[in-house]
Amino acid sequence: MLDPPLVVLGGQIAQAGGVPLRDAVRAAMEANAPLETTVEITAVSDDPVLLGGLDSGLAAVREILLTSLRS
Repeated sequence: MLDPPLVVLGGQIAQAGGVPLRDAVRAAMEANAPLETTVEITAVSDDPVLLGGLDSGLAAVREILLTSLRS
């Protein structure tokens, strides 16, 4: 079953495909997913996967540090 609440298209292909690609993905999701799914193109022009990974890693380190300070 495919039912994500949000699909974000990123990277060079998403930037090159733009709105037509977004609309095609949206139509495919409507045909195959049981509920409405929002499909958007990222506004992040840098490497979104790398930036997301860095953000997740920093959040984990921050949580570990705060937990250790509380103990």
